[in-house]
Amino acid sequence: MLARAMMVTALALSGTASAQDVIVVTGDRAGEVRDAAALSIGVIGAVEIAEIAAQHPAELLNREAGVFIHRGNGAEHLTAIRSPVLTGGAGAGGFLYLEDGIALRAPGFANVNGLFEDIGPLAGAVEVLRGPGPSLYGSNALHGLVNTRTPDPAATPSRLVAEAGSFGRYRGEAVLARPGEAVSSLIAVSARHEDGWREAAGLDHVRALVRADGETRGIDWRFTAALVQLNQETAGYAADYR
Repeated sequence: MLARAMMVTALALSGTASAQDVIVVTGDRAGEVRDAAALSIGVIGAVEIAEIAAQHPAELLNREAGVFIHRGNGAEHLTAIRSPVLTGGAGAGGFLYLEDGIALRAPGFANVNGLFEDIGPLAGAVEVLRGPGPSLYGSNALHGLVNTRTPDPAATPSRLVAEAGSFGRYRGEAVLARPGEAVSSLIAVSARHEDGWREAAGLDHVRALVRADGETRGIDWRFTAALVQLNQETAGYAADYR
């Protein structure tokens, strides 16, 4: 289900304006069945996210048609969604990265690594809107957008994951979910370390998420807080040893 942007504008051309002088533009901010949407949409669910256990966003998102995440050192990446792989200012303003429909960064933030701050392996689902249509959702969504959805505490099982691999790769993940009648809550932490496949390319990436959903006096509410810490060596500079 995706939410469309809503805009309501009224303009009176004079103090004695008639009905013909007032312009009203409206839109629905409501859920929509994917198959009925006019946009090209891909959804990666929680089961698939857990099975892939991606070390990098490219390993997950490149499974979607029309999407290519170019992998750099550590967590660095360049994005293409029905477009060339854009760098610099074009990449910074060409794609919108959201979490639960809220932008991860301010519009025009001049850095192409737009998924540095998303919750990655802790996500409940990832939605990808392809093509220029997503510009309805924000000024940066000229070529497409990626919306990471936090997991539903009432539908997410608790889990504990440990992983080790080549190039000094280690990953740990813990999710504690507590469904309830009045309040459902979830606490999740994911931490990853790797030495890199070449010198000075190490990475430490920690993500933490807290979410609580509840109902009070007929009002549905949600509290979400996320923390992301990234420490990496870029291995992007050549030294002169002469």
